[in-house]
Amino acid sequence: MEASKEPLQSLSDNDLLKLRSELQEKLSTAYKARDEAYALLSESIRQLKELHETRRRLIAELKEHRAKRSELIKNVKALREQFKKIRESTSKIYAEVRDTSRKIKALKPLLPRKPADVLEEKILELEWYHQTHSLSLDEEKHMLDELSKLAVQLQALKKYNDLVSLLNELKSQIQANKERMQKLREEISQLSSKIDEHTQAISNIRSELERLSEDIKMKRELIAKAKLQLDKAKNTIKLLKREIYLTDKELERRALLKRAERIANILKIRREKLREKALAVYERFKRGERLSLAEYKLLMEFNLIPIKSSE
Repeated sequence: MEASKEPLQSLSDNDLLKLRSELQEKLSTAYKARDEAYALLSESIRQLKELHETRRRLIAELKEHRAKRSELIKNVKALREQFKKIRESTSKIYAEVRDTSRKIKALKPLLPRKPADVLEEKILELEWYHQTHSLSLDEEKHMLDELSKLAVQLQALKKYNDLVSLLNELKSQIQANKERMQKLREEISQLSSKIDEHTQAISNIRSELERLSEDIKMKRELIAKAKLQLDKAKNTIKLLKREIYLTDKELERRALLKRAERIANILKIRREKLREKALAVYERFKRGERLSLAEYKLLMEFNLIPIKSSE
């Protein structure tokens, strides 16, 4: 791009001035391109910093959502384990209910029509009578058979009542387990909903991070391009300044040359006028007129009279 000295010297003054104007215009354009590239580079770097800051914030949010989701999954797992144990316990209780119901059903035919307190009172009466009266063998045998029969009936009735109580207790346990399992289902459902929310948030953040990565990539490419443009503009400015410097030096050389020519012309004109004056003085000298010392010196300067050497 740098112009050599010979081509500049070969240009006319007008062409050289035109070239100087063109170079200055190109320099202004290069400065503008440099400023635009620098502005683009600065703005792109600022935007890249913002993108990195946003990326760091999103990564922190992603880690937070993952940690909360992991904790929720852990809690859900624990609740499901509780649910499983309660369900297994309920299954065992149902088995006990079936077994107890079967025993109750088997005892029903053996149950007396009289309630337990009546049977107990009757047994007490027979035992008192047995202890306070003298009985024959047949009467005593009959008495003992009756007591044995009543005892069997009372025992069957007590066992039946115990089984019924047990059955009711088992049913209460089943109901309590059902309520507990229902509560666990609700808790698990609520936690699962929260897990889904965190999962959705994680998915959204991942998508945003992917888009952000593309933006960062594009911004880095733009920064690299702006750096190249800036370097190119700076190099162009350097070369143009060099060309302008050489052009200015050529213009300065020509200006000095013209000034020297003007001075030489002035001196030449002055010399010619002085020679004309010397010739006029010489004519006077030839006519024998009296000359001044300055006039003699003038004649000697132009070799119009011989210079006398001192012996």
